[in-house]
Amino acid sequence: MIKVSIIRCICTSRQMPSTCPPAATVTATPSSGYTFINWTGSATNNSPTYTFTATGNTSLTANFRTTHYSPKSGDVMVKSGLATTMPTQLINTCVTAIMEYINNNVFNGSVNEGVYQLSYYVTYGQWVIDDGVSLSDIVSFTNMHFTTNTFSSLQAAISSGAVIMTNIASSIPNSSHNVVIVGYFSDGYYIYMDSETGHLCIAHESAFLKNYVLYITGTK
Repeated sequence: MIKVSIIRCICTSRQMPSTCPPAATVTATPSSGYTFINWTGSATNNSPTYTFTATGNTSLTANFRTTHYSPKSGDVMVKSGLATTMPTQLINTCVTAIMEYINNNVFNGSVNEGVYQLSYYVTYGQWVIDDGVSLSDIVSFTNMHFTTNTFSSLQAAISSGAVIMTNIASSIPNSSHNVVIVGYFSDGYYIYMDSETGHLCIAHESAFLKNYVLYITGTK
């Protein structure tokens, strides 16, 4: 289900264009588990909030897609048979939880997340469970445990058998959320593992903040 709120009016077949205001604004708000794609119909626009001039009867459709990934033909994944779920993380542990997923599911390792948490404490003097991994530490910390390469593009990395660790927005103030991109579609949407939800999700490339972009090719 979706919710669409309309501010001011859109002309309908029962309204003469002259009775409508010259400008109208529509806002599409996805329900949980969905993400906005675009508006189609009398006009097309990729912004959830869209202001337009109504010069006649106007029909718009808000298009959404599920954020939860289900395998289908045409997907490009870093490897076949990749696990689509993982244990949900403890608070502040999105980096180490994703590192365990990458090691064990992408590169066939067998490392427990606790190894990464202890490594972070020994190196940086902070427990991940208390404050998470600092943004200033994440590149050096990742390079301690994984081999990386120079980033070119998300699709090139995935097609070569690598994954991309980066961040998305978080509901926690002054922080972001670490994820790993493991696949893509041909329309600009990407498949990523979210340790907070414990399953693969879908998002447009614009959803990734890219405060860091780690092109991970293997383990050390």
